[in-house]
Amino acid sequence: MALEILSRRILAPEFGNSVFVWGSIISVFLAALSLGYYLGGRLADRNPEMAALARLITLAALFQAGLIMVGGQVTSAVGSLTRGSPAGTLLATTILFGPPSILLATVSPFVVRLAARDLSEVGNTAGRL
Repeated sequence: MALEILSRRILAPEFGNSVFVWGSIISVFLAALSLGYYLGGRLADRNPEMAALARLITLAALFQAGLIMVGGQVTSAVGSLTRGSPAGTLLATTILFGPPSILLATVSPFVVRLAARDLSEVGNTAGRL
């Protein structure tokens, strides 16, 4: 959620605070979460190890750090290229916030897989987490 709030602050100087900006933010984050949950489940089934989870979290943190450092420049470049159009908003949001959102979403199914000891209690494990 913090990343979603940050996205508005990064996009606003170039694209404003319109319904197109918020629509792009919500759309990209929901799509990224769906993809991340799917990929996280597949990765967790292939390699259910704490070290793999740590690598995913570290990679997500690195993407977020990069986003903070170059987000303004990327937004300006995409804004100039697309003349601040709604499509430009969607493109900038996807480039900047898609990858870290996907990576962050992989964490939940991965943690459930690591914590579940019995298939008959996976739902309970997920609920506790």
